[in-house]
Amino acid sequence: MNFKLCFLLIVCNTGVFGQHDVFVRSIEKKINATTEVLTPVTDSSYLYQQYSYFKTTYWLVKEDNLVLTSNDQWIGGSVMIDGLNDFERMDVCDSTLNLIRNAALSHQTRQILYDTARVNIGSKNDAFLTFMNKELSMGDNLADFCVEEYQFVNEERLKKGLAFINNIKRQKLARLNQVVNSNTVDEVLIAEVLRNMHSCEIDYRTFVCLIEKNTDGFINQINALSADAFFDLKLKLYQFPSDIDTLKACQLLKKSSIQGKRVKVLIRKIK
Repeated sequence: MNFKLCFLLIVCNTGVFGQHDVFVRSIEKKINATTEVLTPVTDSSYLYQQYSYFKTTYWLVKEDNLVLTSNDQWIGGSVMIDGLNDFERMDVCDSTLNLIRNAALSHQTRQILYDTARVNIGSKNDAFLTFMNKELSMGDNLADFCVEEYQFVNEERLKKGLAFINNIKRQKLARLNQVVNSNTVDEVLIAEVLRNMHSCEIDYRTFVCLIEKNTDGFINQINALSADAFFDLKLKLYQFPSDIDTLKACQLLKKSSIQGKRVKVLIRKIK
């Protein structure tokens, strides 16, 4: 059976068919596949989950709570399933079902981590991307885990990923506090910040504070960047938050005796 080109309706029923029975109905589709899973909560109520398969990825796209009626229908807030006719009987831990559910769960976790990283440390943070590729890759044989087993593995990975992000965030906050609490900053620190800057609020605030603490030293280090490094910096400044006060920094850049094209670019990016 080609599950990339199928519509699957999967029903888990512990009351009638036994604890390890599921039933599958498939209809071929050209673009994507939709997998619906009905899992028993009580003898007459069920958890409905709909998975979508598109471009090699499974996603959980809908959930609903269904109640079994006297005419053999499962009815929820937005979903109705009418009977179990023409269903293929399968085990609840069938490898195909495991792959669908666990892949969707893994992708959901990765998305949570990417969203969290984007806000707190920058989505293109090199350390974070290396961590994701090494520690949270999709290399697992997802089909070998029942969904209950994989949920535990996945929760541990989520905790590990969030802890990794928080550790980087703490380091960035410590660096910001170091700059804020210093009377001045040397060019060594400025260069280090520019090398490790990402598109996140903490680094943007550090960036502005560096200009205010040592304007000429900051410009020197900006001018020392290679063409590629300066282009990368401009891309990061494209998302500069509007709620960060940059008036003083812009005025200091304009008044500096060191002028040039890059200074003008910076002013335009952060004002």
